[in-house]
Amino acid sequence: MRTLFTNAQVYSRQGVPCDALTVVDGRIEWIGSQTQAPEADSVVDCQGMWLAPAFGDGHVHLTNTGLQNTGVNLVSVSSADEVWQQLEPLSGSDIVIGHGWDDTHWSESFASSVKRWPDLPCYLSRVDVHSAAISPALVAMCPEIRSLPGWSETGVVTAAAHGLARTTAFSLLSTSTIEKLQQLTLNMALRQGVVAVDEMAGPTISGERDAQSSQLHGQLFPEVFLWWGEIQGFETARRLGAFGCGGDLFLDGSIGSKTAHVECEYLDGGVGNLYHSPDDVNHHIREGASTGLALGFHAIGDLAIEYALRGFESAPLPVQRDIHRIEHVEMISEAQLERFASLGLVASVQPVFDELWAGAEGLYQKRLGGRATTMNPFRSFARNGSLMVFGSDAPVTPIDPWRAIKAAVLTHHEAHSLNTRAAFNAHTQAFWRSHRVLDAGLIEVGQRAHLALWRVEVFEEHHGTAQQWSLDPRSMVQPLPDVRHTAPQLQALWKSGVQLV
Repeated sequence: MRTLFTNAQVYSRQGVPCDALTVVDGRIEWIGSQTQAPEADSVVDCQGMWLAPAFGDGHVHLTNTGLQNTGVNLVSVSSADEVWQQLEPLSGSDIVIGHGWDDTHWSESFASSVKRWPDLPCYLSRVDVHSAAISPALVAMCPEIRSLPGWSETGVVTAAAHGLARTTAFSLLSTSTIEKLQQLTLNMALRQGVVAVDEMAGPTISGERDAQSSQLHGQLFPEVFLWWGEIQGFETARRLGAFGCGGDLFLDGSIGSKTAHVECEYLDGGVGNLYHSPDDVNHHIREGASTGLALGFHAIGDLAIEYALRGFESAPLPVQRDIHRIEHVEMISEAQLERFASLGLVASVQPVFDELWAGAEGLYQKRLGGRATTMNPFRSFARNGSLMVFGSDAPVTPIDPWRAIKAAVLTHHEAHSLNTRAAFNAHTQAFWRSHRVLDAGLIEVGQRAHLALWRVEVFEEHHGTAQQWSLDPRSMVQPLPDVRHTAPQLQALWKSGVQLV
């Protein structure tokens, strides 16, 4: 069956303007002018709208994101009292799982509020998911938590104590509930033009049951690449059918929870946490080099990034380019950037972090002072030739590729900004390339027909700077949506030629 897409603004690299293409057996067969289009079995009239490659999201947590959208959403609360007001109607629940509080600008601590829930089993993750407020009733379900690193009588836990609290809370969810939550998230992704995601699982993040469920969703959902975040967990990763043994394999935590491992102290003291020794990191990479699995680590602080780089440098064979990666990699120095590029590592980054927490009054500035201006150097990754993959880290930020592209173009510090073309590529072709898939992410003959049709209000104009490109029609370089205006609105989505939206 041949399907003809006609009357479209086709975003391709053909070198000539195109308004039509055909798809056969899930792949693009032909691109050109609709006046020369071959006969087709069916026709899709794109009504003059923009037809582009569909998106991939390089970092999600499916179940957690589903919970955020069905459970207690604390993203907008501005005090511990507001948290309690949301919990009070749920006092008879078997378990309450919430997410999203950010106490950066709160006038009081969570401690006084936690004591109000003595009989309510409750797990409420901070916006960065590296600490959580837990109730006495949940502590009673895992009393050994009191002896673990990160335990605090305030009820706000980090490190190993946080891991056990999360594992305990999620163990109370039924398998059918997990499946429904994951499907909810995947459907949300489809509505944002996303046809593939990286699911970041692990023994303390979600567990094997959760990871297994993520592999059971079929053709009518986005494709799921599973990462299993366990040090030397290669056997489990293979059994689960994982693409990688790594991902959210935590070397450190987050800036917001003051658990990212930094070389110089935070402004109010401390250097964060290191969850695996340099020897463990080196051994993981050496053992994993022969497995065929992609490898990677979660590393945000500069010292955690350093240990990850040394581990890859210690590998017995050269690291395969554009496969192994570091998640977030926010506090990377110029010297580390060069080593990162020479190793061929992938930078899995979340531009909306910059939107939310950078800037003069932002969280990063409050925690790190002047060092905050060096964080998330997207342009430096691009300049050094490193492959960048954009993701949301949902539920930390929403699955919303156009918001991420805008955040990368309009960074708080102009020296880190990308042009729209580079940012769009990081959410499309670069995603597939990082998964050893070279026939997706572009609109070219032979590519998989992962297509998104968008209603675009305003396209970019030529600004005449080094960071832009010629839009003279003679250059054959096609414009992209102007992210300074209203975000494009999805009209339809196809995965391998099958319409999903």
